[in-house]
Amino acid sequence: MVKPIITFTDVSKRYGDSVVLSEIELEIPNQQTTVIVGQSGSGKTTLLRMVNGLIRPDLGRLEVFGDLVPEENIENYRRKIGYAVQGAGLFPHISVKENIVLIARLEGWNTQDIDERFEMLMLQMELPLNLSGRIPDQLSGGQQQRVGLCRALMLRPKLLLLDEPFSAVDPLTRLELYEVVEKLNANEAVSIVMVSHDLGEAKRLGDRMVVLQNGMILQSDLISNVISNPATRYVERLVQSAT
Repeated sequence: MVKPIITFTDVSKRYGDSVVLSEIELEIPNQQTTVIVGQSGSGKTTLLRMVNGLIRPDLGRLEVFGDLVPEENIENYRRKIGYAVQGAGLFPHISVKENIVLIARLEGWNTQDIDERFEMLMLQMELPLNLSGRIPDQLSGGQQQRVGLCRALMLRPKLLLLDEPFSAVDPLTRLELYEVVEKLNANEAVSIVMVSHDLGEAKRLGDRMVVLQNGMILQSDLISNVISNPATRYVERLVQSAT
């Protein structure tokens, strides 16, 4: 049996009197796309930031790649994970190419390997190479999101975290980005965990769905099973909202 790439065991997190995650029990399988859905404030982004080592659980155990998230050398750990966020989060004053390859330079990659990986990712994301020297403000919103995905994938991570990466672009661009992610799934051996508030997006891109409400998991299953057999009234209403 293939080990999960992420395992939450009785994980809880609170800020002051506010409970953000409550006794989370969750296994996220390897080389599948898992979509975390739920209303604002349900704990989706906290879950993702915890996986990336940006937030620590108050209680419980979180394993990624079969080991506890480390407390030391956290930067080395994070370089095993691609992370793309809403609005791309690019460095505004350096070029497209430098945004994408910066982390590989810091890792000591040689120039040939950097250039080959950069050009392959640009092709994969359907970005023309003549954009390489532009700064982010000279790109469309959709192009910026694609550059953000290139940067997240530069080091060939086995795990890619996507925090509502398509919510800030127009509907047509969003559909184009869906196609890019579908091609990514076909070309890269990567496990994807994606936060979304859009069930239609989850149905199109995901294999599994985790439904959160008020920091608790209401249902975690194959997307087809969630849709055909919602576990609670809230999940049922969520499914109906996308039909």
